Amino acid sequence: MIGSSIYTYYNFECALRAARMRHIRPQMYYGNKVILPPSVLERVAKIEASYPLTFEIRSEANDVRLHCGPIEWVAEEGRIYIPDGMMDNMGLVDGSLVVIRLTEIPRGEFVKFKPKTIEFLHEISNPRAVLEKELRVYAALTVGEVIYFRYNEQDFYLEVIEVRPTSHGAISIIEADIVVDFEPPDGYVSPDLARPAPQKWEYKAEDLHELEIADGDDEEESRGPTVFSGPGYCVSGRFEPSRNFLVQVTGKKESAPSPDKQSSKTVEDKKESPNSKFSPFCGQGFRLRD
Repeated sequence: MIGSSIYTYYNFECALRAARMRHIRPQMYYGNKVILPPSVLERVAKIEASYPLTFEIRSEANDVRLHCGPIEWVAEEGRIYIPDGMMDNMGLVDGSLVVIRLTEIPRGEFVKFKPKTIEFLHEISNPRAVLEKELRVYAALTVGEVIYFRYNEQDFYLEVIEVRPTSHGAISIIEADIVVDFEPPDGYVSPDLARPAPQKWEYKAEDLHELEIADGDDEEESRGPTVFSGPGYCVSGRFEPSRNFLVQVTGKKESAPSPDKQSSKTVEDKKESPNSKFSPFCGQGFRLRD
């Protein structure tokens, strides 16, 4: 029956770190799988226990409770080998006394984690694939527990915020299909909220007049560069600003007037303004046969 009463209690002393180093393996740094004495396996085999085996472990110093699973049965009698991360969660040190009991918890369906730092969101592009690998060293998850793993030479910590089913505050994750969700870490700001709000500008009448002038300048610049826009000079060397002629590179092309039209126009201008200055090569032309 799920959540059945403890069949028997086991009092153990946490093994010294020097002793744990003899059993060095990834599980002894991360995860919550422990090494127990062979006598525990013998006693469990005599009762009707469901598998996978799950133990509740409690610290006698501060009454912190977590759940774990066995990985091996080779510890010395009276001692238990606990991963370093789990000892930190429970506030244990070498030689601390703990009490474990065999229990049953439901198979997990859902878990929500809260990263301790925002680096988890920036450094891990595929959290699902990473967690599928890192959670293999865990047998169960308890609300309030902080799981620890190392990825790309960085340490990451995730706190268990919620589990489902919620009946025992813990779930078994061995051979379970679990939906994983994340709560934003402290200090995280959504990109939508971080985006500055648009500013409202108030223009005065003189500002609007300056903007109209600037827009007009922009329109003139958008027409493109002009060629042959410099001042003109007569053959005699005198400066004649009225002889300027502009050609636009872009937009509507303007064709230069023919010499005949230009000469006739000059004569007409001369007749209309008799007091105008002398301009060479502006008179009426004749052919030799005439």
